[in-house]
Amino acid sequence: MSFTKEAIQHLEKSEVLDRLNVELGGIGTKAPVIITPEGFSLSCLEKHMENRTTYRFDFSTKSIKDFGAYCKEFDMAGGKCFVNSDCMYAQSIFDLGTYEAPLHQLHKATLQLDKTAAFKSLLSLSGKHLSQKDAANFVEDWADNVVVTSKDGVVMTINQAAKQLREITIEQVAKVDSQVGDFGESMSAFEKIEAKNQELIPASIKFTCSPYHGLGMREFTVRVGIITGEQKPSISLRIIKLEAQEEDMAEEFKEILVDMFADTQLATFIGKA
Repeated sequence: MSFTKEAIQHLEKSEVLDRLNVELGGIGTKAPVIITPEGFSLSCLEKHMENRTTYRFDFSTKSIKDFGAYCKEFDMAGGKCFVNSDCMYAQSIFDLGTYEAPLHQLHKATLQLDKTAAFKSLLSLSGKHLSQKDAANFVEDWADNVVVTSKDGVVMTINQAAKQLREITIEQVAKVDSQVGDFGESMSAFEKIEAKNQELIPASIKFTCSPYHGLGMREFTVRVGIITGEQKPSISLRIIKLEAQEEDMAEEFKEILVDMFADTQLATFIGKA
């Protein structure tokens, strides 16, 4: 009895497949796998099983409370939480494992804090030149969050502050200085443009709000400036020491998470995974 070339190759291929699958079975993979004849490719049979072999999920939230609750529910040895305080972002990796026995990092939870509407509004106006109307509207819209003071430190009502912002006028003053002496003569002329009744104009704003959902209330000091270089005056709002405030907010965010996971196996690190 003779065999064709194709029959011999098929027998050889089947024998190799059987041997490889026997060796593969001895490796002890968590998910069952098998080598198929099509190019000797490796196929995973997990999808045909009733359950997965590992828990795989990416949970994402903007709530510190829900992030903490989820992390505590799936707390396990080897888990790590990485806090990127510059971006108000945190990520927990539960199945990170250890250096000696690393796992697959397939189960994660992420937290991204959002700015509050009040803080967004404040940031959107800081450093810009506003019309008198827009500046007055800002004070009125956020009346519950602001305390306005004049140049002399007098606290103004919201109605007074908004009214003064809308009614700012500018005047031009010309002055000539002349001096005559025995050995010479000098004369200088200058003019300046200034806002009238400056003592009645709002000079600073204390703006109180929670900057990010989940963080505590914080007070921002806003310097009010009057720009008189054009026909109509404009208002400049500038947050004082904003960078320092941002550093404090990042530290507060970090401390909240560190305290939250104090009684868990989840180790907390500052950085990005």
